Amino acid sequence: MREDSRGLEDKQRGRGRDKDKGKGKDKGKDKGKDKGKGSILKIENIPYNLREIRIQRGLSNFDLANMLHRSPSLISRYETGNRCPSLKSILDIAYVLDVTIVDLLQEVGL
Repeated sequence: MREDSRGLEDKQRGRGRDKDKGKGKDKGKDKGKDKGKGSILKIENIPYNLREIRIQRGLSNFDLANMLHRSPSLISRYETGNRCPSLKSILDIAYVLDVTIVDLLQEVGL
């Protein structure tokens, strides 16, 4: 009975005893490859996208900084690429600008 309960625990954790499972020819084949233009998300795209979205919303650098409770010089550094925003800052920016994180990270021109 002990073996059966361990086998169930393993299956619940995704470690089933089926040795052939997951050993197909395609395993890892698409790893690291882009699956279309819409999936190209890079942190390097934030400066351009942030500036474009801010301008589209009719906000000045100072306005956005006040909304985020950050300094205008920090926003400027984000937009010029001299500083990379933290994940929390990216989430805050997306929330304040009413966009998704994808909008900030997607490749320019998509």
